[in-house]
Amino acid sequence: MKRIRYSLIIVSLMILNIIVKGVPGEGMYPLSELKKLDLKKLGFNLSLNDIYNPDGISLINAIVNIGGCTGSFVSENGLILTNHHCAFGAVSRASTPENNYLENGFYAAGIKDEIPATGYTVRITESYKDVSDEVLAGLDEISDFAERSRVIEKRMNEIAAREKDEANAIDAEVSEMFPGKSYILFKYKIIKDVRLVYVPPRSIGEFGGETDNWIWPRHTGDFSFLRAYVAPDGSSAEYSENNVPYRPQKFLKINPGGVKENDFVFILGYPGRTYRNYPAWFLDYQQNYFLPYNEQLYSNMIGALENLSENDKALELKYAPFIKGLSNAMKNYRGKMLGIRKLELLKKEYEEDRKLKDFIDDNPELEEKYGSLFDELESVYNKLFDNIRPSMWLNRLYRFSNVINYADAVLNQIEGKPSNDINKIYQRIDLPFEKVFLKKMLDDALNFSELSSVDAVTNVVKDTDTETFLNKLFESEFLKEETPDKLINGEINYSEIKPEDDLLLTFAAALKKQKNELNEISAYVDGKLNMLLPQYIEIRKLYEGRSFIPDANGTLRMTYGNIKGYEPRDAVYYKPVTTLEGVIEKSYLGNEYAVPDNLRTAYDKKNFGEFFDASVGGVPVAILYNTDTTGGNSGSPVMNADGELIGLNFDRCFEATINDYAWNDSYSRSIGVDIRYILWIAKYVDNAERVIEEVIK
Repeated sequence: MKRIRYSLIIVSLMILNIIVKGVPGEGMYPLSELKKLDLKKLGFNLSLNDIYNPDGISLINAIVNIGGCTGSFVSENGLILTNHHCAFGAVSRASTPENNYLENGFYAAGIKDEIPATGYTVRITESYKDVSDEVLAGLDEISDFAERSRVIEKRMNEIAAREKDEANAIDAEVSEMFPGKSYILFKYKIIKDVRLVYVPPRSIGEFGGETDNWIWPRHTGDFSFLRAYVAPDGSSAEYSENNVPYRPQKFLKINPGGVKENDFVFILGYPGRTYRNYPAWFLDYQQNYFLPYNEQLYSNMIGALENLSENDKALELKYAPFIKGLSNAMKNYRGKMLGIRKLELLKKEYEEDRKLKDFIDDNPELEEKYGSLFDELESVYNKLFDNIRPSMWLNRLYRFSNVINYADAVLNQIEGKPSNDINKIYQRIDLPFEKVFLKKMLDDALNFSELSSVDAVTNVVKDTDTETFLNKLFESEFLKEETPDKLINGEINYSEIKPEDDLLLTFAAALKKQKNELNEISAYVDGKLNMLLPQYIEIRKLYEGRSFIPDANGTLRMTYGNIKGYEPRDAVYYKPVTTLEGVIEKSYLGNEYAVPDNLRTAYDKKNFGEFFDASVGGVPVAILYNTDTTGGNSGSPVMNADGELIGLNFDRCFEATINDYAWNDSYSRSIGVDIRYILWIAKYVDNAERVIEEVIK
C-alpha cells in the first residue's frame, strides 16, 4: 500500500512541477536553463536566440565581466557602461591629491585623453560545455572523502588549463553548478587594455554614502563609462598608445524613454554567490559564526584605516577602495543577520529539513536509499563547526595580512616550492596597517576558548603581551627593505635559512602547520558534501515538486521581473521610482548628501530637457524591481522587453540582503540607476557631449 501511495505522490509532484515551471519568480538562470523558459509568456519580446545564440550573435555578446562586476558594451567602439563603485578602484589609483578624479570626477574630452584603468580587464563569455562526466568519472571508487575533494579540484584545474588559449587571449574555468553533480566549462575572451572615459564626481556616484547604502529610497548616480582597447590587428594586448578601440560583436541600444511602474524588465550579469541549495546547518554556520565574526572584524578594520588616513589626502585615496569594500560587506552582513532573525529563517530551514526527513522515513523506497542522509549531514557539519573559529581566523589573516603571506612565501621557498611573488607581496606590505590589524587578530585568537584555539598564537605568543610580541616580530631580518632583493638574487641562500632563528618565520611556520591541518579537514568536509548534497537536492525535488536553479557562482545568468514597489513594514509602501526632487531634498543635509554646484544650477534653471517625466513629476533617478540579484550583478544592464538598456543595476534593498539564502517577492527588491538620470547628468550637468553622441544615435 505504501509503495502505491509513494508512486501517487511522485506522479502528483511531477504534475505540480509542470505547473510551477511557468510561474515567474526566484531564479538566476544559467545559459543552459534558458531554453526551459516560455519567454513570450513571461513578457519578453525576444526569442531565445536573441538572448543567447551559441551559433551566432546575441545579447550576451554585449555583456562583460569587469572589476568583479558586470558591464555592457553600449557603442560600436567598445564603450562600456558599469557602476561608479565598480570603477572606484581604477579611479582611486589614477587619482592624486593634485588631480583627484575620485572626488571631482573624470571626463576625457577626446579619445586620446582616455586614461588606463589600471588592474582592470574585460571578460566576455564565449561558450560553455558540460564536463560533469569527465570531472566525476570513477569517483565512486574513492572512499577517502578528502581525496575525493582533491581529485575533483585537480580535474577542474586540469580541464581549465587544457582549454586555455593564451595566444588568442581565451581563458577557461570549470564552474561547479551543483556540488558533486554538475560541472560546466566556460571560455572567456580577455581584453587587457581598459581605460576610463567618463566618471561623475563622487558626490554623484556615491551620493548618500554608506548611510544610503542598501537603502531605498535611493538617489545615487552610480555609473561610469570605460572603454576596451585592442591591438591594431584586433588581438588582445596590454596598454599601448598604438591600441585602438575594441569593436564588439554586439552592443546594447540605450532607450532614453525609460520605464514606468509594472513594466517588464530583465537582467544579464555575473552574480557572485548564493547559498539556497544547502541544508539548514549551512545557514546556522552563517548566522552564528561567519556573519557576526566578519561584521565585527570589518568594523574594526574600517576604524583602523580611517584613523591611519586622517588628515592625509594621499592615504585617503589609497585606502578609499579598501574601506568602501569593507563597509559594503559589513552593512550587507548586518542586513543578513537582521533578516535571518526577523524572518526566523533558521528556524524555518530546520523545520523544512525535518519535513524532508519525515518524507524519507514515511516511504520505504526512499528510506532504503536516503535513510542515513540527515544523520550524515549533521555529522559532517558538526565536524565543520568544531573547527570553525580557528579556520575563519586563519582565513581572514591570510586574506588581509601581507606580512604573513610574505613570510609564507619565504617558507615555501625554503621547502623547495618556488614562488615568484616574494617581491610583489613585500611591496604590498603596509606596516602601519599590519601592526594594528595583527594586534586585533592576536587579541581575538587569545580570547577563543581552549577548544577553538589557534595553536600558533597560544604556543608562540605564550607568556608575553601581544604588543611586545609584535614589536619583536616586526624586527625580523626578513622585513628589512633590502631582504627581498637579496632573496631573489641569491645573496641569501634559502637552504641556509633556519626559521626557528627568526620570530616572523617561526610564527608563520606554526600558522602554516595548523592551516594545513584545517585544510585537510576542509577537504574531508567538501568531499563528503559532494556525495551528500546531490542526494539532498534530489529529495527536495521530489518533496517540493520543482526543479532547482544552480546557486550563483560568478557565471553569466539571467533574471527577470517588473518595476515594482514594496511594503517593508506596516503601513509603509515604497514607490518604485525616485526623482531629482529627492536628490535636492537630501542635499540640504550636506556631508554625504552634498551635490556639485553644477547639478544644483541645472536643477534651479529647470534644465531637464528631454529627460523630464511628467508621470513621476521630475527627472527619474533610481528604479526598483523584483529581479533576483546578488553581488556581482553590480553594473548589470536592466533591459526592457525588447532588450534595450533602460537602467543600471547597482544595489539591493536592506531587506533583500538575505537573497543569498532565500528569495521572496514580498521583500526581494533590486535597485538601479534610471538611464534617464545617467543621460541627464552626462548632458546637462557634466557636459559630456562626446559620450552622449556616442550612445544616442
